[in-house]
Amino acid sequence: MSKVSIIVPVYNAAHTLPDCLKSILSQEGVDYEVILVNDGSTDDSGMVCDRLAVEDSRVTVIHQLNGGVSSARNAGLQASSGEYVAFVDADDALLDGALKAMCAESADLVVAGYVKGNHACTPAKDLRYDGTEQIVSFLDSYILTDKLPLLNTVWCKLFRLDIIKSAGLAFDTTLRYGEDKLFVLEYLTYVDSIKTISKTVYDYIVRENSLSCDESSDKHMTQVLALLEKYEPVLGGLNRKYPCQSINGLYHYDLVGRYCARVLTEMAKRKSALLTPYTLKTIYRYMDKDKDLGIFSLRKGQIPNILLYKIGCTSLSLCFYRLSSSIMSLFNV
Repeated sequence: MSKVSIIVPVYNAAHTLPDCLKSILSQEGVDYEVILVNDGSTDDSGMVCDRLAVEDSRVTVIHQLNGGVSSARNAGLQASSGEYVAFVDADDALLDGALKAMCAESADLVVAGYVKGNHACTPAKDLRYDGTEQIVSFLDSYILTDKLPLLNTVWCKLFRLDIIKSAGLAFDTTLRYGEDKLFVLEYLTYVDSIKTISKTVYDYIVRENSLSCDESSDKHMTQVLALLEKYEPVLGGLNRKYPCQSINGLYHYDLVGRYCARVLTEMAKRKSALLTPYTLKTIYRYMDKDKDLGIFSLRKGQIPNILLYKIGCTSLSLCFYRLSSSIMSLFNV
């Protein structure tokens, strides 16, 4: 059975890491190594990592200056020796039998399910997809459906290390939001086979202080704009490899309907330093490339944003958003 390198980025996780690692080291029937990357923690995480490595020879520790989760994962990739790579966050857990289930059949990408509180997101069936035509079928089955969240994360998956290295793939260290999604979608452009496992293998715990939980701050909006810049070319590459309507749909409903719409809505709701002609022109350039964008093609709440875009006058849009945000702020809406 193939060896798996399990990469765990660690930052100020001294209290959660022991339980996380316990869930990993209890996995049976699979050859694996665990790479803990202490990303400049300021608590006792480094000492906890070292202690856990002494207790179990399967555990290796890397200590580095703080560079963010992407930097930590990249360091783990450089140190990996397995045929496959899996990612686990230091405050999450693998469920019993997770690795054995995912390693049961080889493929370039293995996708299983996760649980988040009382909600589970899991592939509907155990299926294998080989070649371009079948992978297009996979994308059509997962994009624009309730299974799309499975493509937004790197956990509950197995990736082939040789594909990652030969393609020169790495996590984007300039991003603090959406980096998982970009890695998965870019990786998909290099695969020839996908295996889905209808089993929940990962317990995801929401962190209240996570950037992804703070969706109304300028800090978050700045990261959304940074994500858009990287997201568009990744979707372009994926569409060239697998030309299908679902990729165009992902551009329409996710890149424009989710991210562009989020920025415009926040600028209408509150005063923001990001409300500038440059920001509006940037968002409108993404909307220009959305062939499916119509007045009523997104949620009803987006109709004013789309109407302003269709009018094509950035200065008018700027005045509207300034007035709207001032009124909303006045009434604390």
